Amino acid sequence: MKVLLFLFLILGYSLPFYAQQAVPVRGAQANCKYYESPLEVVDDKLLVKGQINNQQGYFMIDTGTPVIVINQKVTPGKQLTYAIGLHGKVPIGSAKVASLAWAGIFYQDITVASADLSNLERAIKRPLLGLIGIQELSNYSIIFDTSLGKIIVDHRHPPTLYEHSDYKRSIDFEVVGDLLAVSLTIGHHDYTFGIDTGAGSNLLNTNLQKELASYTTYSGIAELQGLDKTIHQAQKIYLNDRSSSDQLLRDQSFLFTNFSTFEHAYAISLDGFIGFPIFSGARFAFDFRQRQILFW
Repeated sequence: MKVLLFLFLILGYSLPFYAQQAVPVRGAQANCKYYESPLEVVDDKLLVKGQINNQQGYFMIDTGTPVIVINQKVTPGKQLTYAIGLHGKVPIGSAKVASLAWAGIFYQDITVASADLSNLERAIKRPLLGLIGIQELSNYSIIFDTSLGKIIVDHRHPPTLYEHSDYKRSIDFEVVGDLLAVSLTIGHHDYTFGIDTGAGSNLLNTNLQKELASYTTYSGIAELQGLDKTIHQAQKIYLNDRSSSDQLLRDQSFLFTNFSTFEHAYAISLDGFIGFPIFSGARFAFDFRQRQILFW
């Protein structure tokens, strides 16, 4: 069986607006500790309502993206750089916006990254304003509750949203380049996985196929499509009972795909990516102060 999956990973170390420290003009309501807003899951994507200038639409929560990226075609010859993902590349530009809002967070007169996200917009069948990346997420304490369909944002400084929480599990992460990465066990070895909530599938590097052969069960062929619109076939597998894998990975499917272009471009070595399926139906948060992923 073939499954069409959209994968978007964008890294860019040299763009000037990546270092920008935008300051919200206002946050949550003055008398509220937390700001709560709807969270939708569409086509394995986390979506929150937002606004750019007077345009209403949705932002996608994407930890595979370092910054805010708005959905805007880049004029030929005007790109600042290219973002290289696992397959292909897309031109990246910049855009000035008069106002931008998401989840009770408001900005005025800021410069953000821009890219053509039109095929991703077609996949979710909703107006896509852009992507919210990890630099923006790291400014706040946020709980994502996919089962109840809501996010809770703590705008206070310092935030206290997680301090007295009864979460069931925490997993340490590190920041590798502009990606979050965790170490998880398969068999008797630990492997490094990037975290990409925007990916519709979990991924494994093809150079591990022989090493993990005794721990995997073949499940057919799937298709991966990135924002460059190229389609690549990938072997789909499940980790079997012999893998003694980390609890987070049990009963999860993975696609084997080639990481070489991505790794060469950014000098990053990864064994796989954890995508949205890990977080489906979960209540979770990224605690950037403690560098932990929290699960309730």
